[in-house]
Amino acid sequence: MRNPNSLFAAVVNYVNTYAVGETYNVSDLCKHTTGIEVVTKWKRYSAGKSYRTRTYQTYLKYAGYIKNVGYGKWEVVKSIPDNLTLHDLHKTLGYVYNR
Repeated sequence: MRNPNSLFAAVVNYVNTYAVGETYNVSDLCKHTTGIEVVTKWKRYSAGKSYRTRTYQTYLKYAGYIKNVGYGKWEVVKSIPDNLTLHDLHKTLGYVYNR
């Protein structure tokens, strides 16, 4: 079960507000997660305040849920299931290993 108060849930909920085939702007996604994503000193001066939001967006791209169609413009390829967790996404992308 996905934590409803997490940044990942906010990103997924935002993407799921768009129907398959619709596009959204990344700037709008970053505005949506402002106040949810914790802005560290490193993010403020180095990587950008929406670093983790953009990382989750990239994870969703690699998993085939969204695709980049232009500068700052993303298209929804398929709806993200309600039961998809960040851990499931990490497993899908090969970031979690079992011993």
